[in-house]
Amino acid sequence: MSPGALGQAIQMIVPVSLARENWSTSRRLKRGIREGPRILHGFFIIGEMGFLLLITVRNMADYEQFKREFFYDQHGIQTLKTFVVMDEIKRYGPVPVDL
Repeated sequence: MSPGALGQAIQMIVPVSLARENWSTSRRLKRGIREGPRILHGFFIIGEMGFLLLITVRNMADYEQFKREFFYDQHGIQTLKTFVVMDEIKRYGPVPVDL
């Protein structure tokens, strides 16, 4: 079932980096991502930002509350960016197989 059908009308792609990146803080954030009901997908990535998340919320006020509680109060995020998904063009296409 789609997030919109469940009243979660807005999806956001959120790259984040930790204020202090070490094994303990990364492990704690990974656990929070796995357990976070608003987080649909979470990736630990190499590059400028350490994590990339797909988040679903009801509205912008819901996102502001989630952002404050999850990112700032619980996990000490240094940097985050928010990209609002306007339209989902493709979801989980087939995995290409070289024959």
